[in-house]
Amino acid sequence: MINDRRPSRRAALGLFGALGLTATGLAGCSSPDDTGHAAATSTPEPVPTSADDVWAVLAAGNERFASGRPRHPHEDRPYRESLVSGQHPIACVLSCADSRVAPELVFDQGLGDLFTVRSAGEVLDDAVVGSIEYAVEHVAVPLVVVLGHAGCGAVRAAVEVVRGGPAPAGSIAALVRAIEPAVRTVGV
Repeated sequence: MINDRRPSRRAALGLFGALGLTATGLAGCSSPDDTGHAAATSTPEPVPTSADDVWAVLAAGNERFASGRPRHPHEDRPYRESLVSGQHPIACVLSCADSRVAPELVFDQGLGDLFTVRSAGEVLDDAVVGSIEYAVEHVAVPLVVVLGHAGCGAVRAAVEVVRGGPAPAGSIAALVRAIEPAVRTVGV
């Protein structure tokens, strides 16, 4: 059944693309304290409520990650126990399913800080869009970020098909078909 209220895939991609960030630094080092463990902080910090403030927090976390100085916040036991009563993430992040691109690490955030939705190639289907809508409407995140990365296998497969290569088998073909229009638009 078609939902006429849902934006077109192109409109949704345009919206999410406008909020996107490409993460090219995929390797980070933890900063051990004198015990050899990564530093964890449970000091309450002001919770950002505007999209601009959330973006500033994420950008600062990405800078720490990229420079090899992550703090790994919100991992201690009292903080984890506080999450039992509910979630209050500061942003929703749509990320590729690629195991090398973990939003919590890329933005140096902790447990419960991000409402993360993952899909190979950031492909939008009803489940992905529904998850993002849930984050906005029911969890009240002020910011949705699309986190892309270099060397995406799903995008590479779509480029190969557009260039005349063989279509992948199985359900991977659906991912590739969803990405092909964007590949054709940029003329790869």
